[in-house]
Amino acid sequence: GGWLPRAVAAGVFVVMDTWRVGRRVHLEKVREGSLPLDLFMARADKMTQRVAGTAVFMTSKTTETPLLLTHTLEHNQVLHERVIFVTVQIEDEPRVASAERAEIEELPLGFHRVVLHFGFVQNPNVPVALRFCEHLGLTIDVDTATFILGHEEVIPAKTDSAWRSFPTQLFAFLWRNATRATAYYNIPSERVVAISLLVEL
Repeated sequence: GGWLPRAVAAGVFVVMDTWRVGRRVHLEKVREGSLPLDLFMARADKMTQRVAGTAVFMTSKTTETPLLLTHTLEHNQVLHERVIFVTVQIEDEPRVASAERAEIEELPLGFHRVVLHFGFVQNPNVPVALRFCEHLGLTIDVDTATFILGHEEVIPAKTDSAWRSFPTQLFAFLWRNATRATAYYNIPSERVVAISLLVEL
């Protein structure tokens, strides 16, 4: 009678490990082709036309140019006059005080880097945290800013082995049913521009 809990435990392990490995590979694929931020900044004023407004790009890396930004420039050839790179870091502590919530770095040409810190039991409310940045010298009107987010669709790479494609198909299923960034970060949907990206794993 011990087969049932073992089968359930094995199933849970397969799902969790598939998500862990798939998420790592997914991030590596998404970051392929990203420019180092300093290299992008050196080219930004020469290759784009600036338009009024504030654009907020969510990015997991603070040293790389968000892939969504390069895609936006490739297709639209325009850039907002203010660009905010926002990175959310979940710390290994339950709560982070509001006074320690944000780190702000001013970059050239109207760019800013904002790193937001949250505890692992806290709800990462990005709009509220960005409003708090006013106390640190950076005013962001969340009600008029445009949040540019990626809508990534995971597709399995072509392979002759059904067994090898199973983990990717399972990860793609988990990815489709995962919580979206708008809900996780409490970003108002009416302020979001989503850019679709196909990621082949």
